[in-house]
Amino acid sequence: MLYEGVPEDRMVKLLQIALKCIYKSADARPTMSQVAEMIHSLKEEEDSQWRALNPSSKVSSSSSASSPSSSSNLSPNASSPGTAATRQQNSTTIQGRRHFIAGAQTLARARSQSPPSQTLIKSSISSADLAIALEPRDAAPHILKALALDLQGHKIPALKSLDVALSSPQSKTLGPKEKADALIKRAELSLGVGKRRRRVDQAIEDLTEAMKIGERSGKGLGLLGECYEWKGMIEEARRAYEEAIEVDGSMDLVRERLKGLREAAKVGS
Repeated sequence: MLYEGVPEDRMVKLLQIALKCIYKSADARPTMSQVAEMIHSLKEEEDSQWRALNPSSKVSSSSSASSPSSSSNLSPNASSPGTAATRQQNSTTIQGRRHFIAGAQTLARARSQSPPSQTLIKSSISSADLAIALEPRDAAPHILKALALDLQGHKIPALKSLDVALSSPQSKTLGPKEKADALIKRAELSLGVGKRRRRVDQAIEDLTEAMKIGERSGKGLGLLGECYEWKGMIEEARRAYEEAIEVDGSMDLVRERLKGLREAAKVGS
């Protein structure tokens, strides 16, 4: 699917498709036919870019016949070492993307069941591992593995996978929105493991960066308010909660937390 010389935003687009497949709301998740259509559209776009970048990639038979030296020195199957290496890299990349997409689709199926299917989750993790083995520098399969591990209840291993995804060079394959989403997820997992000062401080750092590089997120702002509240920074927590509700009015838990802060302020005054 991917070719040498094409800008490396493909992993970002594939990650966007995968994340759509694992939305909590079943109504918001695309169907398998829609997923296939999105991937097909992406492939067509890449094919078009490849042709634009390589207008002379196909040699006509007439040009070959008119060049005696080329026909006498090269066999029909001959290729330079560089070309062979490029083909091998392309093949590895394609295989990695296929494993990644298969894992994302399997995880979507697992999440659609109640309770989530452990068999499907394990299959998704296996696909993510295969993609990582082929493309270790891509952040997306590491994030996929983290999401599957989290669904399985293994938060510490999930955190470790996100740490890899958000480190260099993997993080360079993420766009601003995808990186922001990964930072928010890491903060959520970190707080879920246990609210210790080091974890809360790291979560605040992740959430603050996420707000800077991505769109405002109700979930991220709610988590940020929770961190501030835990640290006793009540005014900062109140502002974060209010902004979270402004972004996403459906956040009932955040409303409850904000209400608690206001009531506590009245009692203390």
